[in-house]
Amino acid sequence: MIRGLDAAQRANAVHHVRRLCAGSINFLDTLDAAARAEVEEALPAARAWLEVHEDYQARFFAELERAIAERRAFDVRSQLQQAAALTRRGASASEQRVLAAARAFLRDVDHVGHTDPPKMVANPVRRP
Repeated sequence: MIRGLDAAQRANAVHHVRRLCAGSINFLDTLDAAARAEVEEALPAARAWLEVHEDYQARFFAELERAIAERRAFDVRSQLQQAAALTRRGASASEQRVLAAARAFLRDVDHVGHTDPPKMVANPVRRP
């Protein structure tokens, strides 16, 4: 489990770390005292890592949603690929909704002329 947590953190696999942390209670009951102590020592660091990355992901998706609402096609296009990468192993319902809205917005911008053109403003979100 410790190796799995470490590998998932190195790969930035938020969903996998979340799953391992959530399943740790049942897993701990199966371990001997020494192994249990090692895992219990590793879990707080994994949970802290998870909190930082979940916060970043929430801010990132909020910014993407804001870019869609403000019709900033450049920002939506540049952030969509990273948003998809952040959720490649699992997205929440709200993240799926934002991804779908971003794709629909870009399809609309790419295929239909607008009297009100999209804004082209770049606002980067910094990684943790």
